[in-house]
Amino acid sequence: MSKSKIAIVISLLLVVVIVFVIILSGNKGKREKNQANGANTKVNETKEVEYEEYVQFQKDGTKLNKSEPLNKDKTLGALVFTDIQLTNKNGQTVLLATVTNTGESSTEMKEVNIIVLDKTGKELGTVVGVVIPLSPGQKTQFNSSTQIDYANAYDFKIVERK
Repeated sequence: MSKSKIAIVISLLLVVVIVFVIILSGNKGKREKNQANGANTKVNETKEVEYEEYVQFQKDGTKLNKSEPLNKDKTLGALVFTDIQLTNKNGQTVLLATVTNTGESSTEMKEVNIIVLDKTGKELGTVVGVVIPLSPGQKTQFNSSTQIDYANAYDFKIVERK
């Protein structure tokens, strides 16, 4: 093959690669722009847009719940749940909180139900969690998760499992 034919083939390949990169960059830029603008919509399989009032999208695709009632401290007996964070990423909803024993005696291990609520107070579902035994004043990290997307929940309540 002559040098001129090789140069033409290389030029054509370079043009194809540049066009491909431009197309990919355009789609990625639109997606990042929507997330950066705090767009809180998702498209389901029927292409209808569903509004998620209490969700803020992070750059990595994580949905962060911003509902004020949900993020307020919760109490179960002497246990106080603070620093509450509800997220969903890759189909996994995670509830994190700091739990403090505010009582004057040690607590035993407790299984709890996290009852997820919508804005009207209707129960959306229940997630099970465990709080380890705590001495008076002791803190621990609470972590409960589910495969159900509760990122747009309005609030939740904590009750001891019976």
